[in-house]
Amino acid sequence: MVTDKIRKYVLPNIPYLFIGWFCGAIVGMLTGIAIGFNKTFSYWVQPLVRVLGPIPSTAWIPIVLIAFPSAVSASAFLIALAVWFPTTVLTSSGIAAIPNAYFEVSSTLGAGSFYRIAKVGIPAAMPHMFLGLFNGTCSSFITLVTAEMLGAKYGIGRDMHIGDTIIGIKGRVGFEAAAPMLIIAAHKMLEKHTLTKWQTYWKDQVATWYGMFLHEAQYLEPVMRDIEAMLLSSQRNVTGTVELILRP
Repeated sequence: MVTDKIRKYVLPNIPYLFIGWFCGAIVGMLTGIAIGFNKTFSYWVQPLVRVLGPIPSTAWIPIVLIAFPSAVSASAFLIALAVWFPTTVLTSSGIAAIPNAYFEVSSTLGAGSFYRIAKVGIPAAMPHMFLGLFNGTCSSFITLVTAEMLGAKYGIGRDMHIGDTIIGIKGRVGFEAAAPMLIIAAHKMLEKHTLTKWQTYWKDQVATWYGMFLHEAQYLEPVMRDIEAMLLSSQRNVTGTVELILRP
């Protein structure tokens, strides 16, 4: 029983947890090294890091759900963001804390810029870098748990569709599309306030045929352009603002 639950609920989260952590760690270390060794880069990027970094990664969930095409890529980005900030800050702080004598001695011995960065600066800043990675790992797990709790709380976007296929048998498809379903629900509410009764009726009739043609790979059929022209015409006066309230 426990093994089945682990396989069902825990294992699917591991890939994008690892991908997000790895990307956040790499980008965080590179950003911290650039801030620590390049004054121009530090001048322009460090204020941005200080302003955006303290914002909790979970606060970006609404924007990320719209900006990313799937829940997997959105989750990976949020985890990467949670790892990136502490890694960047502590890496740059570790480089700033290195005594200048280390660099002066290496320069005296003929070391170039790349050698001073790779053989002097980065090894000396390693304790701070690993501390940043440790803090980022903790934040990434918190982000992952928060995202999963939000999805489980509202149960939006996950559904099972059963319909007829083009070869005449029933087909079943499981999907997850929270953001599109919210947008569609909001748009339908706008249409209720802006379209006439007959516009709504014929739009729904035509949309059904459009979906069937599209499902049967008839996108290049000329009638599809005619249907699209009607659908676009029906949206001329559809505008406004919709507020969505999510409840468990």
